[in-house]
Amino acid sequence: MKIAILTNSLAANDVAVVHAGYARWRKKLLRYGVELYELKPTREHETAVHDRGLTGNSGSSLHAKTFSIDGSKVFIGSLNFDPRSTLLNTEMGFVIESETLATLIHKRFTQSQRDAAWQLRLDRWGRINWIDRQQEEEKC
Repeated sequence: MKIAILTNSLAANDVAVVHAGYARWRKKLLRYGVELYELKPTREHETAVHDRGLTGNSGSSLHAKTFSIDGSKVFIGSLNFDPRSTLLNTEMGFVIESETLATLIHKRFTQSQRDAAWQLRLDRWGRINWIDRQQEEEKC
């Protein structure tokens, strides 16, 4: 089984406290073989969020969770997998059985890994390195 996660980097996140909750788990996830990718900040993202007002008046941002399972199912939603989200917050998610959609999501995920994210890897001393896969491919 392969697990790969694409999430916001600290540089691409507007809420440092939220990022800190995830950051403490990175080394453990990498040691267990999970592939981690963190989105790079982009000018396009900053323009869309700030200049066009896509966050509305609240200053919040889109925080969708999307994943495919076994090439046949997709989850799309804002729901966090914790008691607060399931019992108190007004968040939701959908499970869609569609091989076509699962394939599309997987292709987009793979493209984002390469073009818009750093891959996290542990070095031999157990320190996290952020690898720009796009630059790695250009060197070859």
